[in-house]
Amino acid sequence: KISGVKKSLAWNVATDLATSIDRKTTIVLEDLRWVEGGSKWNTGEFRTAILHQGKKNSKKVKFKNPNRTSQRCCNCGKQVTHDTKNRTVHCKNCELKLDRDSNSSRNLILKEQNIKNCKDILESKQFSRIYNLNSLSLR
Repeated sequence: KISGVKKSLAWNVATDLATSIDRKTTIVLEDLRWVEGGSKWNTGEFRTAILHQGKKNSKKVKFKNPNRTSQRCCNCGKQVTHDTKNRTVHCKNCELKLDRDSNSSRNLILKEQNIKNCKDILESKQFSRIYNLNSLSLR
């Protein structure tokens, strides 16, 4: 019964994501094929759903290696400390405090765009595209 709910949730989220963004926006997600058990998500089902809905709705879908996306500050690029109890990160360099999933999502987008940190976004011509993707990836 729970597996049916997870499957339904994966397809509903994929459909909502693929239909709520414009055609020029690329969907960038962590490549989580290595995750087997213990996850709240059925990552295989979600991967299948997002690829299907992306194709159906003419969206480009990319899966990026999440290596180090949770370990560095999305604002300045320095190492962050983790508060596992509250699921947050804190950067001692720039004093950014942020939900750890939001930090990772931002870093994944920066990685996709080959930008070191958020400060570099202002110098990038692709600022609006990154901003749009970033707002979709936040909780």
